[in-house]
Order: sequence, then structure tokens, then C-alpha cells
Amino acid sequence: MEIKKLSLIFSALLLSACSIKSTKTSNLESINFHKYAYAICIGSAFKNNEIKEDANRSANGHMEHSNISLEAYQELRNHIDIWLAKKYHSKSEKSLQIMKCNDYFYSGEIQNIYNKYDPCKSKEGWLDITDYNKQCK
Repeated sequence: MEIKKLSLIFSALLLSACSIKSTKTSNLESINFHKYAYAICIGSAFKNNEIKEDANRSANGHMEHSNISLEAYQELRNHIDIWLAKKYHSKSEKSLQIMKCNDYFYSGEIQNIYNKYDPCKSKEGWLDITDYNKQCK
């Protein structure tokens, strides 16, 4: 049963990653911020340690080369907690955690947070202008 659950979650992540280009993102910084949000949402939605650990490693990979402030990530985590508290139930009254994360991903809230902290608004604060040009253009 555990393998089925893991394969379903992997499939949902893969589908979301394949469709990320359809979101309103225009630069690598924003795309990675969206991917981070999705990974954290999945990791927060499930109690299984293997899933949580993998989701956290994935999120950290997206955050690793980011120039967005830590405040943006904290605000994002607070929004995820609110989103996951929503009542989503299937016809059989089972919880739909992945559906919550998918809806959050496409809700526009992630982009709103990103826009508030967008590191591409200014070249100031970037240690390397080449990184700015690569990430934001």
C-alpha cells in the first residue's frame, strides 16, 4: 500500500512539474519559488516521513540558488498552512491533500507573494550581475 501511495504522489508531482510553464511565471527565480511552494505543500500535507524528507530536500534544492528573501519563504509557509487547513473531501469523505496543493499552486497566491518580494525588480542586492541577467531576463 505504501508503494501505491508514493507512486501516486510522485505522479502528481510530475504532472505539476510538467505543467509549470502554464503558470504566470516569467523568470527562473519565480519558477523555482513556485516549485518550492509545491514541494513544501506536499511535505506538509503528509505524515509519512519518507515523503516529508523528500519534499523538504526538493524544496531546499529550489531555494538553494535563490535570491529572494527569507521573509518570502516564511510568508509562503504561513499561506500553505492556511491552505492545507481547508476542508477538501472526496465523495467517500477521504481527504484530498494533493488536490489542495494543486489548487494552491494555481491559485495566484504564490505569485502574489513572489511579486511582493521579487528580487528581479532591482539589480541591487545581487552579488553577481551575471546571475541577475541569467535569472531575471
